[in-house]
Amino acid sequence: MQESTVKNLMEELLAFNGSKIEIGKLEKKILSTLEDIILNKLNVAVCYPDQYFFPFLVLNTVLKDYIENYKFREDFTKRISVLVITNKKNFFDFLGNNSFIYSELKYEFFGKHKFFRDREVFCDLNDGYYAQCNWNHILNGYYKGKIPEVIPLNFILPIAIGYFNFREINRGTRNKIGRKDNKQHPVFYITDNINILEKIKSEIDYTFIDYTFTKKFLKSVPTGALYYFDTSIDDRLVYLSDRVQLWNFDAKLLSQLSKDCMESKTSLNNKEYSIVDLVKKRDVSNVHIVYVKSEFENEVAKALNLLNQLSKKKFTPYDLKIIASLLYSAIRMPISATEYDLIAELEMVYDPINELLNELKESDNRYEDEDFEEILILIEDIFLKKGLDHESPKSKEIINSIISEVNRGQRVGIIVFNKIVSLALKEKLSLVLKCSIDDLKSKGIHFYNKKEVLEGVEKVDCDCLMLHSAINLEDLRILELCNYKKAILYLYKIELLLLGNKLGKLYNKYNHSMQLIQSSANSLTSMYHYFYNRVKRFIQGNDTKRDFASNISEVSLNNGNLTSIRKKRMYKGKNAIKAKLIEFVDESYMFINNDFRARVLKRLEKKYEMCEYSGLKTGDELLFIDNDARKELFELFIDYMDENEKSIKCYHIIQKWRQLYEERFYNNRLTDEELYKKMKNNGWDKVTKSILKNWRSGYSYGPRDFEDIICLGEVLSLDEFINNTQVYYSAMQHIRNERRKAARILNKYIFASRADREKVLEELEAYNLSIDQLDEVVKIKKIKNISGKFYYIKPSELGILFEEQKEDHHGSP
Repeated sequence: MQESTVKNLMEELLAFNGSKIEIGKLEKKILSTLEDIILNKLNVAVCYPDQYFFPFLVLNTVLKDYIENYKFREDFTKRISVLVITNKKNFFDFLGNNSFIYSELKYEFFGKHKFFRDREVFCDLNDGYYAQCNWNHILNGYYKGKIPEVIPLNFILPIAIGYFNFREINRGTRNKIGRKDNKQHPVFYITDNINILEKIKSEIDYTFIDYTFTKKFLKSVPTGALYYFDTSIDDRLVYLSDRVQLWNFDAKLLSQLSKDCMESKTSLNNKEYSIVDLVKKRDVSNVHIVYVKSEFENEVAKALNLLNQLSKKKFTPYDLKIIASLLYSAIRMPISATEYDLIAELEMVYDPINELLNELKESDNRYEDEDFEEILILIEDIFLKKGLDHESPKSKEIINSIISEVNRGQRVGIIVFNKIVSLALKEKLSLVLKCSIDDLKSKGIHFYNKKEVLEGVEKVDCDCLMLHSAINLEDLRILELCNYKKAILYLYKIELLLLGNKLGKLYNKYNHSMQLIQSSANSLTSMYHYFYNRVKRFIQGNDTKRDFASNISEVSLNNGNLTSIRKKRMYKGKNAIKAKLIEFVDESYMFINNDFRARVLKRLEKKYEMCEYSGLKTGDELLFIDNDARKELFELFIDYMDENEKSIKCYHIIQKWRQLYEERFYNNRLTDEELYKKMKNNGWDKVTKSILKNWRSGYSYGPRDFEDIICLGEVLSLDEFINNTQVYYSAMQHIRNERRKAARILNKYIFASRADREKVLEELEAYNLSIDQLDEVVKIKKIKNISGKFYYIKPSELGILFEEQKEDHHGSP
């Protein structure tokens, strides 16, 4: 295709905030090549290193169908309708900023009217079904003969927005335009609810799913869907690969384009970028893999295969999660099980490895399935016989490498996967380097949390980046998001095999984008090629075909109804807590104690009150947010806020404060009782010990008093708290105010009449939420029975809403 012949409807027909749209050469070719996917009902996955290109794909494809491709459908009179699953606020704003250029568009209306007339379809001016042919007449009437040069896009392409239920956006003053075009479905159905497809599919001609805004995954692929990724390093692509055309334009492929193509710019309003900019942000290079040999390689491989078999047999979900958690720890941890447990036992929310192993030994299913018994033996061998209980093979390798890099004056960035690993590695390094943990940063050693790096909260800039584990493509994606000179991955054989399986599948998948990428190179290197070549050096060809559980975290982090065995089997771990059992009329249940207060509905007063468990009684209605009696609505608001909003920034400031507090608490091996005494000796005037624990756990957003932050900093010798007290205090005050607003909205929502729900909706839209989303996460449960006896449970089971588990002979649901 010659670049000069590429025609783009967006550039011709649209203006963005009154300015012309200019699209770069490659992006223009992509839009042109994919513009017939609706007509042909193609399933495609597009990987392009810019999340903001998704709206271009949607709008250009819809325009092509509305202007031209309708002619080739059997029912050409039906206007196109598409479902767009994305950040609905951002996409709605994008459409709102686009306008049609009337002097260009009017000829398309004439053409459509002629096409209908030539096929003996009478476009009645008074029939809203044929508004698409009569826009010149409708607009002339609306504007009283003075049609402006730019027309709002949604006048011509109507928009509906929602979660489960859609609300069509008014068009024109008092919806005068909408009343003239009221027979056909909207063109755009916009939602951020990925589970809506089953309900709406009969009205939809095509579906666009933006996977850049959600980690969820739609397992059933609809006929006619585009899946958009801003990276090719995404595990969901592995599951999609057999069912879609792959169009991968990753940064490594784009870096091999011609100079002319790379420097061609896309310009939208004040935003301007080129392929050069995208490559600079996302390309990876100088990645080294260190194969770490272990004595338990075979045991882990066998255990993963058995886990896969147990999962297929629908074995007890509770036991499967424990097995997955233990194997996950064995593979991921760069520290010994003993080191892990020493820290885990200091804070009750973590499950020590030894306690998880004991739970498996005491399982009711232990002698009912040979695979289960065998996997238990293998796990014991991994930790006890093969030595992971006392030393991690990765630990020495990583520590030595860090010290070597530091001695050469290099800045080292270490990606850690959980808090315990971070604390343990910092302690080990501080002992080796004979310095305090606080001094590690001054020596050029920085720790970064994987989750926060992936979410863009933490920015990584270092000379040498180190990853102590990688089993999923998501782990490799970290390399796209970090600024480094050299990266080192420390991997066991099982990690290399798991990565090799996924990378090999995508590496061998035909990439349709190659037809658009013109390069002087004889063979083009993609991200898949780059990583797969490095991984396969360490594995045999037949190993990549072994049938492992593709992602052990999927078993561990099941998204189904939460179940517990605690009603039948008490928890005997050192971190066990006492709680009462509350059963609800629908057979669901929860455990509660005096560590928190539940929200109880008072319908006559139209409010809810916080109540301790001793004050609860049969018939009371309890309120749950996302199946958790302790969770607050504000936490849902945070999930949907734009990353640049003040609340998000304040929330992350508090998280940083909490992290520093937790680390010093653990490193000093304090208990809450000991910290309380130290605070009192320093002049603290509070009498409640639990408040110190609540600050650390996150159930409180930090101290309410300015002086308390200073007092805690003095007791823990944290100068950061003393020097930046105002920053932390202001962030805490802001979040508390926002939390109170969320509580008021929740109260209005619960007791709102049908008419009042519209007022609640207006408040929710400020947080990019809808009534439907609250309907999904807010649950009200009526108490049927409060047990008289105490149960011993895990701290993580407190306040959680569990569903009654129906069992077969294996205890499966």
